[in-house]
Amino acid sequence: MRHSIRRKLLAMLLFFISSMFLLGLFSMSNISDSYIQHAYEMQTASLNASIYMIEEKLSVIESETYDLISSDIVQNAITQLLEYMEQLKTGELTATQRGTRTVAVRAIQRAVSDALYENELFDASYYISPDGALYKTSARNQISLTDEQLQKLTQECEEKRECCFCVLEDARNYLFAVRNLYERKGLSLRYAGTAVFCINLPKMMTYFSEGTVPDLIMRIQNSDGELIYESKGEQNGSNTLTMDMLGDGGYAVADYGNTRSFITGVSSKVLDWEYYGIADYNAMFGTVLRMTKIYELLFVILSALLLLIGAWFGTNLAQPIEKLTKHMRAIRHDNDLQVSALPLLPDDGKNRMDEIGELDRQFNKLISEINRLINENYKNQILVQEAQIATLQAQINPHFLYNTLDMIRWLATEKQYQQIPRIVSSLSLLLRSAMSTKKAKIKLSEELDNVRAYIMIQRARFRDRLKLTIVVPEQCFDYLVPVMSLQMLVENSVTHALEQMLEPCCINVSAMFENESLRLCVEDNGPGIDPHIIENLHSGKVKASGNGIGLSNLDERMRRMYDKNGKMLVENAAEHGAKITLVLPLEGIINEAL
Repeated sequence: MRHSIRRKLLAMLLFFISSMFLLGLFSMSNISDSYIQHAYEMQTASLNASIYMIEEKLSVIESETYDLISSDIVQNAITQLLEYMEQLKTGELTATQRGTRTVAVRAIQRAVSDALYENELFDASYYISPDGALYKTSARNQISLTDEQLQKLTQECEEKRECCFCVLEDARNYLFAVRNLYERKGLSLRYAGTAVFCINLPKMMTYFSEGTVPDLIMRIQNSDGELIYESKGEQNGSNTLTMDMLGDGGYAVADYGNTRSFITGVSSKVLDWEYYGIADYNAMFGTVLRMTKIYELLFVILSALLLLIGAWFGTNLAQPIEKLTKHMRAIRHDNDLQVSALPLLPDDGKNRMDEIGELDRQFNKLISEINRLINENYKNQILVQEAQIATLQAQINPHFLYNTLDMIRWLATEKQYQQIPRIVSSLSLLLRSAMSTKKAKIKLSEELDNVRAYIMIQRARFRDRLKLTIVVPEQCFDYLVPVMSLQMLVENSVTHALEQMLEPCCINVSAMFENESLRLCVEDNGPGIDPHIIENLHSGKVKASGNGIGLSNLDERMRRMYDKNGKMLVENAAEHGAKITLVLPLEGIINEAL
């Protein structure tokens, strides 16, 4: 498939633009990936630093509470309290024994209060005795806990049998450090109550470091997705995050609250906690997003400019060439173009002084030279063709001439003088038409006179065996036909039909208009033509032939006069006999008549 220069140029520009766009997208994608990886590393580093400081604080709290319950004061108080409870089960207690319980509980309360004041993160502390009694100690902030909340805290601590950190749904700002007290004397490990410390989460999270990530939200939750803490006061407990949502890169871009967020996460190796860093995606990657949009806008603008420049350049380069090609194609395919006037390019390259203009000027020079040669050759061909047509036209069947002269001699011998003038007149008309070289075409009415003259001569010989019928509308009379054309077809019927049969021969001559052409038909009732011969005639394998002038003469003359616009059809009639039709171009006939 051929493609124009304009299309090739546009295709090349589109390929170049697409390549640059893909290269730019690839570069922007790499920059974006690198920036995301850098942001992930910074955010993860901030999380790890915060986790370290937070868990370090929790580790200190765990150590302090362990030292508290292991101290001699607390252990002595635990022993006194447990002995009191054993005596309580056996019977009544004395006033001194009742005082022992009070002293032991107060000693534990005092120790818990001391721990409260030693650690600034504690806002309040409680002691729950083995019999379920709640004792408040000193508090920086008063916190009220219900029995259900206390029961939940003690149950979780009892399951772990160590210091545990718990959260309550209705106390989001506090983390509860819960320690069960056990008697170490004699390794009895008898349960002696529970100490509860309320850790101020906002105060502890002041150790959380945003690092180089502005407005980073830190979310802490346990492995079950239960929220422990979230910075910035958002407390989006409904937005549960999981480690599974983070991709292979360790981050995810998802909606958090009403904001598109960049989320990273780290699991704690010490606690059953998960730490998430949440940053505003648009704020963090706004620069990259703006660069991408600016790049896309610049790409669209540059693409439009390049396409416009390419279209202008392609038009300026290809249009003159296309115009020249179209002009050459029109000259090659226009059969009606007069050979003496091949058209030149209108501008002749005057407006251009480049290679395209030079091409136009040289083409016009070539056309001018071709016109000169064509005119010269055309004149020579016309002379040759006129001579050939005249030669063909001047041919006459010598056998027919001999028979006619013999017939005249015989009529003179038999003294039938009345027929001789008519025969001589008809023969004179035929000889005049055949010998005239000035006109290659005559009116149809004149050609019909030639047919009648020929039949007049032949009837003197064949008498009633020859019948002629002419059905031609008057509006056809003034159209031009090749001279001696119908006469030759009638002569062919006489030669190949009448002379081959004993019964009378009927010859029908007709004319009609069809599809802007004139159809002349000669039909006889003779034996017809072999179908194999007809097939070979139509395929051009054999030439039509007859005696003397014959069909070959007529076929050759029509080819020279009408080229491919005229044709001769040979076929057998529907019932019997031969049928020969001449199809002449109506337009050509009108032009000749003018």
